[in-house]
Formats: sequence, structure tokens, C-alpha cells
Amino acid sequence: MSAANVASALPDAVAPQRITGLPVRSAIIVLIVLAIALVVAVIVLTPWSTGLRASLVSQPTADLTQAQYNAARHYHDRLFWPAMLGYFVPIVIIAALGFTKAGAKLVVWAGSWFGGSYIARLFVGALVVVLIVQLAALPFEAWGHVVRASVGIDLRNWSAWFSDSAKSVAVGAAITWIALVVVVAGARWKPTTWWAIFSAATAILVVLGSVLLPVLIEPIFTKTTPLPDGPLRTEIMQLAVEAGAPVKTVVVASTSSKTSAVNAHVSGLGPTRRVVLDDTLLKQATPEEIKLVVAHELGHAARNDVARATLIGAIAGALVVVLIFVLLANGRVLNNVGAAAVGDPRAVPLLLALVTVITLLMTPFANAISRHIEARADLTALNLTHDPVGFVDMQRRLATANLADPTPPLIVRQLFGTHPTLPERTAMARAWAQDHGVPVPPTVQP
Repeated sequence: MSAANVASALPDAVAPQRITGLPVRSAIIVLIVLAIALVVAVIVLTPWSTGLRASLVSQPTADLTQAQYNAARHYHDRLFWPAMLGYFVPIVIIAALGFTKAGAKLVVWAGSWFGGSYIARLFVGALVVVLIVQLAALPFEAWGHVVRASVGIDLRNWSAWFSDSAKSVAVGAAITWIALVVVVAGARWKPTTWWAIFSAATAILVVLGSVLLPVLIEPIFTKTTPLPDGPLRTEIMQLAVEAGAPVKTVVVASTSSKTSAVNAHVSGLGPTRRVVLDDTLLKQATPEEIKLVVAHELGHAARNDVARATLIGAIAGALVVVLIFVLLANGRVLNNVGAAAVGDPRAVPLLLALVTVITLLMTPFANAISRHIEARADLTALNLTHDPVGFVDMQRRLATANLADPTPPLIVRQLFGTHPTLPERTAMARAWAQDHGVPVPPTVQP
């Protein structure tokens, strides 16, 4: 189909499907209820205070030598632009497609190669839009790979990097594409009640995602093996009992072929919950430091932090679906971008743009909640081990091995800061030591 034919297939004004009356009123009521539920869940489930009476603020360079501090800052200064551009360029692209008629024209054009039917526009058009957005970040991720490789954190060659990137794009594109196709087709089938169906489905899928992440998604990117029987596993299992968070599975993730960074995490819900230790951690850290890292992760398990985050995510996901229905119900926004209804394939770019922008607005709040949850897990580690000196040593090792930014810019902290900074974490350890009357961990620099 020529450009002229594409243009003629998309007139300046389409006949929008306006939804009024009971469906919209019902959706607004549900939206208000979900908003209240989300606020209550965030307030109740987020540990806003550690409960420590003392407050000792560590200076950014207190636990790093000047050379270590300078190296971390230089590394993150070099990463700033690839990270920012890799984050915002896809957002700008989908906003340009979704909030103008350009996206609708793209969907019509893509569908025209396969006959131009409703199915062709929906399946092919949605796929093209999703792939454009997914692939837009790759040049900047490649730039970031170069920066990480130059300091020895990213150990992959270009072949391995392309393989991992292809997997990431494929998984992200498949999930997004399926979601868009199902929602648009569902909105055509049930134009006034699709929001109720898919808000509930979204909440359920968030829960299933948490349950299935360790068995379906993580194995695509990282191979794991059970932690062998031995003193370390025995100590971890005993520590888990003391934490009130018995776990059935402790696994080691084979990350040393890809990165020199060290990490650990808890993933899964119920029968799939497990503690994951990177093999880089086992190779680089002392047994005492490993115990402190595990104690932190057990703090998450003991407090059911994955379940708490999943509940908040499920409510937020359902809220986003209902909010989009309310925003688009009168048809005016749809008409402005050249779509007749949510069930029109030409609405795909708009739907993706709305979800992207809403997610962007939610991200700083989600990261703030995450930082508080991580701080409580740090407190659990201190309470379990009674070793603030070892805790500070462990945080130094993590920070230097990962070249963690001790003083991230505000925008970086808001968009990517899921954990407290090194000065915040070591300040907690010193406050804990002061509160418990034990020696306060010394600093590297005065």
C-alpha cells in the first residue's frame, strides 16, 4: 500500500466509539476504590522507619578511599548518558507514535503488507510498534556495554552480549505484544466491560509472574545449580530458621562468565521461593560477608517482601487498566490519534504510550518503596548477625566490586535507585551499633 493509500485509509476524523452511562460510572467507582486500596497498601506494607533511635550520617567518602570514590564517580559519569538515552529515547518514540496519528498510520501500513484485515493490522501492526520501541534502546545499551566492559564489570564479548540482548528483546516484545493483542481484541469483543475483565486478569498475572519468575524467566538468562551440601549451606539453613524464614532452596547463579559484579536476591512465591547467590559472591566474599548478604536476603523472606511487592503491583496494574478505560471512554483522545475505539488496532500505539507514561510517573514512588524495604532487610541482617563492623566491610566490598555510585544524581536515584546508597547503609550500621552499645564501625576516611 502506497503512502497515499495509507493516508486515505486513515481520515483526519474517524467515528469514535463513545462510552457513557453505567459502564463509565462503574469504572470510576472501581478506580477510586483501587486508588484507595493502593494508598492503604503502600502505607501499611512499606516500612517507613527502621526504628533506630540514633542517626549517624556517613559522608560519601567515609567508607571508600579517595581513589575508590573517584573511580566510582568517573564510571557513573560515563554511564549517565547511555543510561538516560536508553531509558528516555524509547519513551519519546512511543509517545510520538501514540499521541499522534503517526502510530495509527504505522499500524495500517504494517497490516497492509498482509492484506490489511483487522487481524493483520492487530497482529502485525502491534508487533511492529512493539519491536520499534524494544529495539530503540539497543544502541544505548551497547554503549553502556562498552563502558561496563572498559572497567571489567561486563565480561561478555559482543557475541554473548548480542545473545543476551536478543533474549531480552524477544521476551519483552513477546509479553508486550501478547498483552496488547489480547486487550485490543477483548475490547472489540466487550467494548463496555473489557476494563473489568482485564483489570482482574492483570492482577492475577502479576501474582503468577512472581510465582513463575524463577522457573520460567530467570533460567532463560542465567543457569542456576543447588548450593552444595557443606558448612555454608548448613549455616544458611540455620540462619533462615533464626530469621523465621525457612527456605527449601538455595541456588548459585552462574554469573561469573558475564560479570565481575556480586549480588544475591530472593525470588518466587510459595513453592518457588528461593535464595539466589551469584557465584561471583561466593568467589570474592569471605564466609562472614556471605552470611551477612544471606541475612539481608532472609530479611526479605521473613517479611514476605516479594508477596508485599506483588500485592502492591497487582493493585497498581489493575488500577492502570481501569484508568486507561476512563481516560478513553469519551472517544475524544482516540479520535485525535486516528482510532475509533480501544478495540481498533490503530489504538495500539496509544495504549502502549499511556502505559509507558503512567509507569514513568509511578517509577519514583515504586523505587522509594523499594529503598525502604531494602533498608529493613539491612536492619534484619544486623539483628541476625550482631556484626555492624562486618556489615560495613561487606557493603564496602559490594560497592567496590560493583562500582556502586555513592552519590547518584537525583534523576538517577528516582529512576533507577531501588537500594539505599553506600553512605546510607553504613550510616544505618553505625546507628545500630550506637543504639546497641557496641563499637561503632570505623571509617576509611575521617
